[in-house]
Amino acid sequence: MNKLGIAIVLLMLACVCLPAQIATGGSYTLDQAVIANGGGATNTVGNYQIAGTAGQSVAGGIAATGPYNIRSGFWQGAVLAPTAAMVSVSGRAVTQDGAAIRNARITVDGGALTSPISVLTNAFGYFSVEVPSGQSYVVSVQHRQYQFGQPAQFVFAVDTVTDLVFTSTWRN
Repeated sequence: MNKLGIAIVLLMLACVCLPAQIATGGSYTLDQAVIANGGGATNTVGNYQIAGTAGQSVAGGIAATGPYNIRSGFWQGAVLAPTAAMVSVSGRAVTQDGAAIRNARITVDGGALTSPISVLTNAFGYFSVEVPSGQSYVVSVQHRQYQFGQPAQFVFAVDTVTDLVFTSTWRN
Protein backbone atom coordinates (compact mmCIF):
# COMPACT_ATOMS: atom_id res chain seq x y z
CA MET A 1 0.00 0.00 0.00
CA ASN A 2 1.46 3.39 -0.91
CA LYS A 3 1.65 6.53 1.25
CA LEU A 4 -1.61 8.02 -0.04
CA GLY A 5 -3.51 4.82 0.72
CA ILE A 6 -2.05 4.66 4.23
CA ALA A 7 -2.93 8.33 4.82
CA ILE A 8 -6.53 7.75 3.73
CA VAL A 9 -6.90 4.70 5.97
CA LEU A 10 -5.41 6.55 8.97
CA LEU A 11 -7.69 9.53 8.37
CA MET A 12 -10.75 7.28 8.18
CA LEU A 13 -9.74 5.47 11.38
CA ALA A 14 -9.14 8.77 13.18
CA CYS A 15 -12.62 9.97 12.22
CA VAL A 16 -14.24 6.75 13.43
CA CYS A 17 -12.15 5.91 16.50
CA LEU A 18 -11.43 9.25 18.13
CA PRO A 19 -14.14 10.49 20.48
CA ALA A 20 -15.83 13.67 19.34
CA GLN A 21 -16.08 16.53 21.78
CA ILE A 22 -19.64 17.54 22.50
CA ALA A 23 -20.17 21.27 23.05
CA THR A 24 -21.82 22.67 26.16
CA GLY A 25 -22.19 26.12 27.55
CA GLY A 26 -24.69 28.84 28.24
CA SER A 27 -28.22 27.50 28.12
CA TYR A 28 -27.59 24.60 25.74
CA THR A 29 -25.98 21.18 25.61
CA LEU A 30 -25.31 19.10 22.51
CA ASP A 31 -25.90 15.49 23.48
CA GLN A 32 -25.08 13.96 20.12
CA ALA A 33 -23.00 14.86 17.08
CA VAL A 34 -23.35 13.02 13.78
CA ILE A 35 -21.24 12.97 10.66
CA ALA A 36 -23.44 11.38 8.06
CA ASN A 37 -22.53 9.47 4.95
CA GLY A 38 -22.43 11.49 1.75
CA GLY A 39 -25.07 9.46 0.03
CA GLY A 40 -23.33 6.20 -0.84
CA ALA A 41 -21.72 7.46 -4.04
CA THR A 42 -18.79 5.44 -5.37
CA ASN A 43 -15.92 7.09 -7.20
CA THR A 44 -13.19 5.06 -8.87
CA VAL A 45 -10.13 6.74 -10.37
CA GLY A 46 -7.13 4.64 -11.36
CA ASN A 47 -6.28 2.28 -8.50
CA TYR A 48 -8.31 4.19 -5.88
CA GLN A 49 -11.96 3.82 -4.96
CA ILE A 50 -13.97 5.77 -2.40
CA ALA A 51 -17.37 4.38 -1.42
CA GLY A 52 -19.38 7.07 0.30
CA THR A 53 -17.92 10.19 1.83
CA ALA A 54 -17.99 11.94 5.16
CA GLY A 55 -20.02 15.06 4.63
CA GLN A 56 -22.59 15.93 2.04
CA SER A 57 -22.04 14.84 -1.52
CA VAL A 58 -23.79 17.90 -2.96
CA ALA A 59 -22.12 20.60 -0.84
CA GLY A 60 -19.73 23.15 -2.34
CA GLY A 61 -17.90 22.96 -5.64
CA ILE A 62 -15.64 20.43 -7.31
CA ALA A 63 -11.93 21.11 -7.74
CA ALA A 64 -10.43 18.74 -10.31
CA THR A 65 -6.70 18.37 -10.97
CA GLY A 66 -5.29 15.47 -12.90
CA PRO A 67 -7.02 12.17 -12.14
CA TYR A 68 -8.38 13.34 -8.72
CA ASN A 69 -11.18 15.64 -7.68
CA ILE A 70 -12.28 17.07 -4.34
CA ARG A 71 -15.70 18.35 -3.35
CA SER A 72 -15.47 21.24 -0.92
CA GLY A 73 -18.05 23.04 1.15
CA PHE A 74 -20.16 22.78 4.23
CA TRP A 75 -23.44 21.14 5.04
CA GLN A 76 -26.40 22.84 3.49
CA GLY A 77 -29.62 22.85 5.41
CA ALA A 78 -32.85 21.71 3.86
CA VAL A 79 -34.32 24.10 1.34
CA LEU A 80 -36.38 26.45 3.41
CA ALA A 81 -39.85 27.54 2.45
CA PRO A 82 -40.18 31.26 1.95
CA THR A 83 -41.04 33.30 4.98
CA ALA A 84 -43.28 36.33 4.98
CA ALA A 85 -40.16 38.40 4.21
CA MET A 86 -40.09 40.04 0.82
CA VAL A 87 -36.98 41.14 -1.05
CA SER A 88 -36.53 43.56 -3.89
CA VAL A 89 -35.22 42.48 -7.29
CA SER A 90 -34.18 45.56 -9.23
CA GLY A 91 -32.01 46.67 -12.08
CA ARG A 92 -31.94 48.56 -15.34
CA ALA A 93 -32.52 48.16 -19.09
CA VAL A 94 -30.01 50.07 -21.26
CA THR A 95 -28.69 50.36 -24.80
CA GLN A 96 -25.13 49.32 -25.66
CA ASP A 97 -23.93 52.89 -25.04
CA GLY A 98 -25.63 52.99 -21.60
CA ALA A 99 -28.71 55.05 -22.48
CA ALA A 100 -31.89 54.18 -20.58
CA ILE A 101 -34.59 52.10 -22.25
CA ARG A 102 -38.00 53.36 -21.14
CA ASN A 103 -41.11 51.12 -20.98
CA ALA A 104 -39.28 47.81 -21.29
CA ARG A 105 -41.48 45.03 -19.88
CA ILE A 106 -39.72 43.16 -17.07
CA THR A 107 -41.33 39.83 -16.12
CA VAL A 108 -40.46 37.80 -13.01
CA ASP A 109 -41.60 34.17 -12.88
CA GLY A 110 -40.89 31.09 -10.75
CA GLY A 111 -40.34 30.59 -7.05
CA ALA A 112 -43.48 30.78 -4.94
CA LEU A 113 -45.29 33.04 -7.41
CA THR A 114 -48.70 31.77 -8.52
CA SER A 115 -48.49 33.96 -11.64
CA PRO A 116 -45.73 36.06 -13.22
CA ILE A 117 -45.18 39.68 -12.11
CA SER A 118 -44.68 42.27 -14.86
CA VAL A 119 -43.55 45.88 -14.51
CA LEU A 120 -42.35 48.57 -16.93
CA THR A 121 -39.02 50.36 -16.66
CA ASN A 122 -39.21 54.07 -15.80
CA ALA A 123 -37.84 57.00 -17.84
CA PHE A 124 -34.32 56.21 -16.57
CA GLY A 125 -34.59 52.49 -17.44
CA TYR A 126 -34.91 51.30 -13.83
CA PHE A 127 -37.28 48.66 -12.47
CA SER A 128 -38.00 47.09 -9.09
CA VAL A 129 -40.15 44.09 -8.11
CA GLU A 130 -40.92 42.69 -4.62
CA VAL A 131 -40.82 38.87 -4.36
CA PRO A 132 -40.79 36.31 -1.51
CA SER A 133 -37.23 35.66 -0.31
CA GLY A 134 -35.40 32.34 -0.55
CA GLN A 135 -36.69 31.41 -4.00
CA SER A 136 -35.28 31.12 -7.53
CA TYR A 137 -36.72 33.34 -10.24
CA VAL A 138 -36.30 33.98 -13.94
CA VAL A 139 -36.29 37.69 -14.76
CA SER A 140 -36.85 38.50 -18.43
CA VAL A 141 -37.11 41.65 -20.56
CA GLN A 142 -39.07 42.55 -23.70
CA HIS A 143 -39.40 45.76 -25.69
CA ARG A 144 -41.11 46.50 -29.00
CA GLN A 145 -38.12 48.48 -30.37
CA TYR A 146 -35.12 46.74 -28.78
CA GLN A 147 -33.75 43.20 -28.82
CA PHE A 148 -31.58 41.79 -26.03
CA GLY A 149 -28.72 39.31 -26.40
CA GLN A 150 -29.52 37.90 -22.95
CA PRO A 151 -33.26 38.49 -22.51
CA ALA A 152 -33.55 36.38 -19.33
CA GLN A 153 -31.48 36.06 -16.17
CA PHE A 154 -31.69 33.56 -13.29
CA VAL A 155 -31.84 35.02 -9.77
CA PHE A 156 -31.78 33.30 -6.37
CA ALA A 157 -33.34 35.99 -4.17
CA VAL A 158 -32.03 35.36 -0.66
CA ASP A 159 -31.48 39.08 -0.13
CA THR A 160 -32.17 42.23 -2.13
CA VAL A 161 -30.84 42.05 -5.71
CA THR A 162 -29.92 45.44 -7.17
CA ASP A 163 -27.53 44.78 -10.03
CA LEU A 164 -29.55 43.19 -12.84
CA VAL A 165 -28.72 44.86 -16.15
CA PHE A 166 -30.35 44.04 -19.47
CA THR A 167 -28.34 45.47 -22.37
CA SER A 168 -29.90 45.84 -25.80
CA THR A 169 -27.80 44.37 -28.61
CA TRP A 170 -29.77 45.95 -31.46
CA ARG A 171 -32.75 48.19 -32.21
CA ASN A 172 -35.60 47.21 -34.55
